[in-house]
Amino acid sequence: MSGERAFDLVLFGATGFTGGLIAHYLGKRLAGTSLRWAIAGRSKEKLSKVRRALEREDERLAGVELIEASSDDPESLRAMARRTRAIMTTVGPYARHGEPLVAAC
Repeated sequence: MSGERAFDLVLFGATGFTGGLIAHYLGKRLAGTSLRWAIAGRSKEKLSKVRRALEREDERLAGVELIEASSDDPESLRAMARRTRAIMTTVGPYARHGEPLVAAC
């Protein structure tokens, strides 16, 4: 794997309840910093809603990138993993959805 990645952190599962809370937490702490991060999930439409909510809190978050990926699609997980240094996941249940993500890394 190459040393340079597009992102330092990707939040996978950002459209769920817990993922949404974490996205807002990260937004408050990371806006204006040099850390490169993105939000990921199965639906670009839902991810766009999360990003709009983040932007309402801080306009600097308008550029948070969206990554469409699903634990049912191993190639999408590999593509996401290739773009980042770390993935934080809230996708569950972990017994079913965790292993495909670990395998992609």
